[in-house]
Amino acid sequence: MSSPLLATLVLLAVFVIGTVLPVNLGALALIAAILVGPAVLGQSVKDVLGGFPADLFVLIFGVTYLFSIATVNGTIERLVERCARVVDGRRALLPVMLFVVSAVPTSLGALGPAAVAMLAPVALRLAHRYQVSAKLAALMVLYGATAGNFSPLNPLGAIVNGTMVRVGLPTDPMFLFLVSFLYNVGIGALIFCLGGGLGLLREARQGNRVGAAIPAAVGSSVGTGSSDAPGSAAPPDDAPDAGSGSGGTGSGGTGSGAPGVNLCQVVTLLCLLGVAVLALGFRLDVGVCALAAAVGLNLLFPRSSEGATKYVSWNVILLICGIVTYVEMLERTGTLDLLGRSLIAIGWPLLAILLVLAVGALSSAFASSAGILGAMVPIMVPLIVSSGGSPVAIVTALAICVTVVDASPFSSIGALTLSNARESDRNEVQGALLRWCGAMVVTAPLITGLVLVVPAL
Repeated sequence: MSSPLLATLVLLAVFVIGTVLPVNLGALALIAAILVGPAVLGQSVKDVLGGFPADLFVLIFGVTYLFSIATVNGTIERLVERCARVVDGRRALLPVMLFVVSAVPTSLGALGPAAVAMLAPVALRLAHRYQVSAKLAALMVLYGATAGNFSPLNPLGAIVNGTMVRVGLPTDPMFLFLVSFLYNVGIGALIFCLGGGLGLLREARQGNRVGAAIPAAVGSSVGTGSSDAPGSAAPPDDAPDAGSGSGGTGSGGTGSGAPGVNLCQVVTLLCLLGVAVLALGFRLDVGVCALAAAVGLNLLFPRSSEGATKYVSWNVILLICGIVTYVEMLERTGTLDLLGRSLIAIGWPLLAILLVLAVGALSSAFASSAGILGAMVPIMVPLIVSSGGSPVAIVTALAICVTVVDASPFSSIGALTLSNARESDRNEVQGALLRWCGAMVVTAPLITGLVLVVPAL
């Protein structure tokens, strides 16, 4: 058995064991990488650990730490109350609003992780407030952000179009953007229908509305007596109430009779806005910006920030970083590239392209979408040329396949979405992300192959 195949089988075994037994997949994958690297792939332990995704660690830790502080001191509760007034009890509008609001920043040029980092904490709290399924809200935020990925203003769109120009292929930026956008709108509509949106529409037609101030204890007080619980942007249900600690608002989740916004909350809100502007407007690293803001708030208001680190999603961070470390080892040793190149040797162009789309989708579920696109577009050039097909349509199919799997909890936006789920909802959200990612890995190559590749050939 070849070394790359053995290393791949070990990764599959890690997923099976981690699914069957109550062990953290990330910890298991990290140990597997340390063993398999030297024994199978000839990598030293230092080289293996060099693949640890420090940038992803800082991203998830920085964002969840900042929003944990903002939740503990009551700022997020205030934001949720303001957003609740926009929804005004019409629950069926909430998932649609989350999709649209997530799609706007990425269409205007924001990176997907930056948009999700800013929106997911408030979106999932709003979903809890209005008793909308957490997995529905999470997926709508995620695919809304994915819809704008290939805007001519977005870095991902620039990567694909720039790579095509460098390798001598014709481009059509608007075709790439519009087809990808419509594909994600279709996914969003399917998620809405299957995730409980039809029930919300029936409720709306019957004239039932939920008041803009649902008691915060709904859905979170079972066995604890606590109200709307703060968290890793959404910590465990037994976390202290936003209004109970120093710097809290004292609101009981309804906002009625609550004291005004205090200095700590004003500064926190300014920090959140500052991070959003720096990340969305100037494309600075959102993780670094969020971590700097969190540390600054902790120094300025130590009592109001007390206990926030307890609600950082350490289990999620370990899960993501462990799996990504193993996959980075496979990518660095050429295992993934070898698989992709071997598929191109197939004589039948349509089958070869479909297999490359499938490999791209599967690889991107565990690795950077931008990196996969940058690597696979040049790999496909000989295949595109020999097939005589339309390069724009085939590359668009690849771009869609590589990005719609970002529902994976091992991608940056999937990890951010999962880490902001409430403790009581986290297993449900993680299961939903894994199922949708798996569905996209299987269906996206088939659908884009039928709609885009077959006509292109």
